[in-house]
Amino acid sequence: MTEVHDKTPQEQIKEGMWRIALQTVVVLSAMAFGVLIGHILWGDAPELKQQVSARDQQITELKNEREAQAGAQALCERDKDDFKKRMDKVFERNNELQREVADLKQRLGAS
Repeated sequence: MTEVHDKTPQEQIKEGMWRIALQTVVVLSAMAFGVLIGHILWGDAPELKQQVSARDQQITELKNEREAQAGAQALCERDKDDFKKRMDKVFERNNELQREVADLKQRLGAS
């Protein structure tokens, strides 16, 4: 390589510009590579996607469980209403029988 003193000022400026351009390209390439690696490692967020998927699955399971419990509650309400109707009929029949027994006792006592 020739000495700096042997070069004209225009050649020195030209060489300096090329050096700056080369350093700029190297720095920008390194930054672009860093951004690419960062995107590959963290930009896609695979762990976060996995957590979101797990939470979505948990939410779906809880919704299904809630629907199943709501169905079971509806069945219990229906059974309760049926039982109440049957109990009302039993009490009504019991009252009828008690009146008949009281009538029969009264007839026997009058005879």
